[in-house]
Amino acid sequence: MAGSANLAADIQWGARWQAGIEGILALRSVPRDGWHQGNGLAITGFGLEARRYFRTASGTTASILGHGSIPAPFTGWYAGTDFHHLKFDCLRSVGKVGCEGILYTAGVTGGYTLRIASNWTIDGAIGVGYIYRRYNRYVGYAPDGLNRYLGTKKGSTFGLTHAEISAAYHF
Repeated sequence: MAGSANLAADIQWGARWQAGIEGILALRSVPRDGWHQGNGLAITGFGLEARRYFRTASGTTASILGHGSIPAPFTGWYAGTDFHHLKFDCLRSVGKVGCEGILYTAGVTGGYTLRIASNWTIDGAIGVGYIYRRYNRYVGYAPDGLNRYLGTKKGSTFGLTHAEISAAYHF
């Protein structure tokens, strides 16, 4: 999610392949007593990704404390697939319509990884594919600190599923 804190772990194998898993957490403006008194947004989820780089990894990084060297991070253009599952709860303000539900995305990605230092890379990617969402709509109102259920919406479409700029440290 845009601006959220993500933590990911990747594994590289062969000369061109990489797979990873990420955890997603975004909590902003969550009032102490729930969504009833102000703006709130909570997002949790996870993602899976597999990549194939178009050129092979070359070389190694410098030795670490004299204990041998490690493979250089993959760099260059890549193509891959990704899947994300997100659970969200969002209320703009009391009296406005909020929603809570799930979002699934699955698609193909393309991107570029640029090596900027011995173990650091910058990665940019974009992906398109299938999007499924199901959520409950509600209105929060202050007097009783309750939410009024307005109904459930669901749907699916094809569109932008992934946009990313990230910095990564490779151990």
